[in-house]
Amino acid sequence: MTDVQKPLTITGLAAEIETRIGVKPTLTKNIIKCIGEIAEAEITAGRQFTFPGVGTIRLAYQPRKPKREVRNPQTGETRMADPAPAKIAIRARAHPKMKRAAPTPQSKAGKAIADAYKARRG
Repeated sequence: MTDVQKPLTITGLAAEIETRIGVKPTLTKNIIKCIGEIAEAEITAGRQFTFPGVGTIRLAYQPRKPKREVRNPQTGETRMADPAPAKIAIRARAHPKMKRAAPTPQSKAGKAIADAYKARRG
């Protein structure tokens, strides 16, 4: 598999598929791009997109937040902040199989992920 530091690119994914099932990389890249376009079209239409065995992408409505009182930490002055507008957020949920595949913190891969996270955080 790939290293923790480098995410799998379309080219890398196409090469991996070629080694597993023998499909040419150019065809694989086109299929990957097509799946992305289908997912985008489904989300644009307001529907959820499920990639079997990987996860689900859906839209979630976040209502408008009311005005609230905020305080300037330097002066101590309080004022009313503008309300946050309503928005549509994208939510993603991993398939249970993917959740089970995630390494534990005690495993070698889990320790590598934790070390990379600590290095980024400083």
